[in-house]
This record gives sequence, C-alpha cells and structure tokens, in this order.
Amino acid sequence: LIVDEAHVMNIAVTPRYQGQGLGELLLLHVLDSIRALGAATCTLEVRPSNVRALSLYQQLGFRVEGRRRHYYVDNGEDALIMTTADLATLQPLHQQRFESACVRLSKDYNLGAYWSRH
Repeated sequence: LIVDEAHVMNIAVTPRYQGQGLGELLLLHVLDSIRALGAATCTLEVRPSNVRALSLYQQLGFRVEGRRRHYYVDNGEDALIMTTADLATLQPLHQQRFESACVRLSKDYNLGAYWSRH
C-alpha cells in the first residue's frame, strides 16, 4: 500500500486447481482487505497471454492503463498494467462476486466460517 494505492504483486493457484474460482476468491479477499486499509485504487501487472486472468481482472473492474515492455524475465513477455476505478465504488460488485464464489466453492471446499462471513 503506497498512500492510497495498493499494488498486487502475486496471486497464484496451482494448475490442478485453476479454473474453479479460487483465484477470484483470493483476489476479492485481497481487494476487501486493502479497501479496509484505506486503498482507493489497486494496480497489478498481468501477462497478455494469461487470458483467464485478464478476463477476471476486467470483470472485477480493472482496466488496462499501460504496458511494461519485456517485464517477465522468463520469456521477455510484456506486462499489461491494470488499475481499478475507485474501490469504494466497486465494493458492491466485489461483495456480490465474493458471496457467489463462496456459495459456488463451498460445494467442493470447506471454506470455514471466515469466508462465509465476508
């Protein structure tokens, strides 16, 4: 958190569990936490080739603001810089998505009392 902007460095789900909504749940939890700490916006980088993550970020209110050339050292791929609008404005959308993800994932995972409260 830098002043009122949060920067998400890494969120990852092991390949075996990808595509189930766990990454969405993690990101929504992070967004809720940084909002509570006073963040007004959030920025992150994503590989243009990571279509699944790019789509999720767009659905959660992130928009492409720029590009970092040759950002990823493993293959020299660029990174798209994505930033949210005001997190307070996005909170109702995020809360609804969080609740839906909890209901959907609780069928396969024991999310515990914490997740069902938020």
